[in-house]
Amino acid sequence: MSLTLLPARADMIDEVARRVEACADPSRATVVFPGKRPAHFLRQRLARARGAGFIPPRIASMDELVDLLFEARGAREGTVRPRAEPIDAVAILYEIQTAADAPLGGSAFMTLDAFFPLGLRIQGDLEDLLIAGVTPAQVAGVQPLVEEEVPLAARRRLRALSEFYEKFYPELERRSLSSRSSRYVSVSRTLERTDIPGEGPFIVAGFYALTPAERAILRRAAAWRDTQMLFQDGPGIRERIREALPDPRIEEAAPAPSDRPPERPRLTFTPSTPSSTARRTTRWWCCPPRRRCFPCCATACPASTRTATTFRSRTRLIARRCTVFSTRSWKSWAAWTAPACTCRPTWGSSSTRT
Repeated sequence: MSLTLLPARADMIDEVARRVEACADPSRATVVFPGKRPAHFLRQRLARARGAGFIPPRIASMDELVDLLFEARGAREGTVRPRAEPIDAVAILYEIQTAADAPLGGSAFMTLDAFFPLGLRIQGDLEDLLIAGVTPAQVAGVQPLVEEEVPLAARRRLRALSEFYEKFYPELERRSLSSRSSRYVSVSRTLERTDIPGEGPFIVAGFYALTPAERAILRRAAAWRDTQMLFQDGPGIRERIREALPDPRIEEAAPAPSDRPPERPRLTFTPSTPSSTARRTTRWWCCPPRRRCFPCCATACPASTRTATTFRSRTRLIARRCTVFSTRSWKSWAAWTAPACTCRPTWGSSSTRT
């Protein structure tokens, strides 16, 4: 296993592409990123370098890799455990709620309609507990520590959460279902090199924040000879690497040579392209509250001295109703508006808009 720490200014995609191109057959390599978006840029970078069609390496996010490994192992063992949808998880939690001696919230959450939003939140909390490696006994063990400081209602909720946590995942497994966190935990306990498709290098790149389940996966991958891990230098990254990997040997890559001195990052903000109905703009003013708002010229409307900031919501309403003004449409607009105002709009560029 090799572990490389890239400089903060280094291009992670270029470094991964260089390592993939070093393989005799890039299609045999497997690359894992934290999310899905880097895969597109890596394929784009490889395609531009080759200038011809090719079979890209296997590129996956950590979630996709865990799903692939979990389902492949289940197929080999003859067990199929699809991922439970949120409605399935809430149904199981609702059964636990109705069967409890002291249900959470008393009688307020005994109907499915009332329990549904609460069940979604409970399921999210249980997923966080499981992927963080917290056991039901540890959740229940919090109770003696806070017995004297936490109010009675909060202590009851803690006991209810512990009961949900203790019964939910066994029932999920009994129904041949799985969840995102249960898949992570299962893969982190059973991962072997033969489970990874392809015989080329196994490249893990771009990770920073790691859950305990992800750390366990990286520890297992660190024992393989063809594993390559790439991290980007930044605040606290060395401490996170030491938490995830025992006794890591970090190889710090040299920064890429450059003739220019380092510069501060430059940020460019680009406004969105205006729609075709909003290309013709005017300076907006508003009439008094009793009269309707309409576009006027650059000078204030004779019928009012108040600006669009006072009646901004009314101005937006009128702008949505009629956003394209021509000579023909202005006649109908003038007939619709209050006759007290005699101003006419001056068609201008976006620079005249307030």
